[in-house]
Amino acid sequence: MKISRTIPRFLAAGTAIALAWIAAPGPVRARPQNAPPPSLAIALPEGEGRELVTRACGGCHEPSLVMFSREDEEGWSVIVNDMVARGARATERERGIITAYLAAHFNRQSKFEPLRGIGAIAAGARDEQQLFAAGKAIYGTLCVVCHQPDGRGRDKVAPPLVGSELTLGPPAISVRIMLHGKRGPANVMPALGSLMSDEQIAAVLTYVRREWGQAAAPVDVATVKEIRTVTTGRARPWTAEELWQAAGQSGKGESLPASLSLQRF
Repeated sequence: MKISRTIPRFLAAGTAIALAWIAAPGPVRARPQNAPPPSLAIALPEGEGRELVTRACGGCHEPSLVMFSREDEEGWSVIVNDMVARGARATERERGIITAYLAAHFNRQSKFEPLRGIGAIAAGARDEQQLFAAGKAIYGTLCVVCHQPDGRGRDKVAPPLVGSELTLGPPAISVRIMLHGKRGPANVMPALGSLMSDEQIAAVLTYVRREWGQAAAPVDVATVKEIRTVTTGRARPWTAEELWQAAGQSGKGESLPASLSLQRF
């Protein structure tokens, strides 16, 4: 499948503020009242602007999600202004401080390795059980804040992974989502391919496909490596239709289930 390498900047920038959207939209379980949401086990770096990011961004999503993107000051400015247009509260001066903070700590030259320790565990996995255990640790660090400990998502934030056709379908689909992100009707899951190794992606996908009573096949490292190679250069998130088409063309006999309606995405 030929993939365009040129996209409008606002599409690339938009992935940074998006909430996780790996599964198809569907019913989500509302968090019990008075129950605090889990937080990423990663702290924002110190510096002027940290508290503003926490306040302004935290109204819609876990503030630490900004760590999953790399932009220059111009790119972060686009993202911050879009955030304000969507309802975040920040004065013009505060927007400048937020933009400068994000550009200083999360630019294209910065090194962000929040999963270094877990990465070693995933790389050293010798069997499915060890891969699953590494995936569970990754999920608890990066994914649980939106998709919740039970995998059923958060109301108006992230859809469930439990029973999701995109999560449990051909591995070629979920691997592409992890590598390049996914655009849904309202949100975009940010691409994590540049932050995660092949082993880490295989581990966390194996976990979500086989936890909570689910019994989809595990995802092997070779599959992730192959798909990363054939999709090199992709710079925009996938749509559901593109994902099913790509899976059908993977040479593994994977195709769109007859029961699936693309309009749902």
